[in-house]
Amino acid sequence: MVCGHTSQKNGLPKVWEGWACIDTWPAGGEWLSCLDVETNELVQANQSGATRRFQLGASPPST
Repeated sequence: MVCGHTSQKNGLPKVWEGWACIDTWPAGGEWLSCLDVETNELVQANQSGATRRFQLGASPPST
């Protein structure tokens, strides 16, 4: 299951077995997240235009 509406203030999704909360607090200056549920690839963008891609549950690359 993929859900939102509970902001993760650190900008990273909260992941539990079988589901993920991808509300990564874009309104608070963190990342807007999009998840490809077929590959588990997370794509994020922030307000300054930076983007990053990584696997759900993995550490994000440095920006």
